[in-house]
Amino acid sequence: MKGFNRFLLVTGLALGASCFGASSAMAQLTDDTVTLSGSVTSTLDVNAVDTAAAAALALQGGGTDVIVQIADVLLTTNNTGGIAMSTAGAGSIVSSDGGVTTIAFDLVAVDDGVAAPAAGAFTAGAYAQNFTTGFDGTTGQLPVDLYMRYDSPVLVDPGTYGATVTLVVADI
Repeated sequence: MKGFNRFLLVTGLALGASCFGASSAMAQLTDDTVTLSGSVTSTLDVNAVDTAAAAALALQGGGTDVIVQIADVLLTTNNTGGIAMSTAGAGSIVSSDGGVTTIAFDLVAVDDGVAAPAAGAFTAGAYAQNFTTGFDGTTGQLPVDLYMRYDSPVLVDPGTYGATVTLVVADI
């Protein structure tokens, strides 16, 4: 009986090897590749809305620091790296009536709805700030509040003063 079981086992293994082994009668295997590609266009945007305080700046005030929110800003991107926001240079409020007084100002943006930043949060000179977190995962939007800091001098030439802040955004 043992001999017969061995015979069946050996015969079965031999038969299996001939049926399923590498045979020239079997189909040859081959492969190919599929190349996938696509592109995503940047949906970068900035929308700034002036606050009422931006049009009513207290320019003569005895030489004190003034910090005021000048805009509600909505940043939009589809870039997971975020947005860099900047201006073209340092800002100054100047007289349109020929006065010689200029009032320099600095900018900083903070999260929407939080308290006004302290004077130390501002950097003198050209404004540049990166936003890398906090964007809404569905809309890609991030609301921020734009603040300015300036010294309101004691002596200011009479007249009408103004400045334009142009915000520039770029993908990070």
